[in-house]
Amino acid sequence: MKNNVASPSPKFSNTLNIEFDKTLKKRVRDYFKENNISKHANAEMVLKTISMLAIYLVPFILMLTGVITNGWLIALSW
Repeated sequence: MKNNVASPSPKFSNTLNIEFDKTLKKRVRDYFKENNISKHANAEMVLKTISMLAIYLVPFILMLTGVITNGWLIALSW
């Protein structure tokens, strides 16, 4: 039988390891500055994101609009 008692959600303290957080953030910032890397996505990442969305959405839209009606093509597209 399942226990109907709700388990408490974990709580994390944001006051512990403050020095660790500061050090980690500083090192990451320094790494990006030293290597001339943007913290934000570059053109390659944007292209990958658009490609992955297209790979998912184009077959889905084709199935919804009725362009693809064959069951095997739907299975292959998905």
